[in-house]
Amino acid sequence: MSLGFVSMLGHNAWASARLIDVSTLVHVIDAEEYYLFRITGGRAHPPSEEGEWPGFDALRERNSAHGGRFERVIVEDDPARVVRWRTRDGDDASMPVALFLVQTVNHGNEHRSQIATVLTRLGIEPPELSGWLYAIETGALTGVTA
Repeated sequence: MSLGFVSMLGHNAWASARLIDVSTLVHVIDAEEYYLFRITGGRAHPPSEEGEWPGFDALRERNSAHGGRFERVIVEDDPARVVRWRTRDGDDASMPVALFLVQTVNHGNEHRSQIATVLTRLGIEPPELSGWLYAIETGALTGVTA
């Protein structure tokens, strides 16, 4: 798969790590683990119970672990491979791996934007989450400082 997907999903995990919100971030991490489970067929982390707070350390650990798994999917998997599963309602569903990755990035960005909006309305400056800062902090962009 392309370096673009590697970069997008790397930024996705990095941005989640910078912006921690109790319920929304738990939801984002649960969803990303679910997408990985569907793509890889591997073991899924049990979703958090409604209102359950696993703690910042546990969320950071889970976010870090699945970031590396997404990178392996991007490098080793076929983006056109169709993933098939049965929904909770008993329907047969299918979708290409590439669209799971698109959903992963868009879902995380959507909720991080919501969290940043709430923080801003509360008078709290949210952390910088741009792709530029990610590139600087990962060493992909050189010659400039944050």
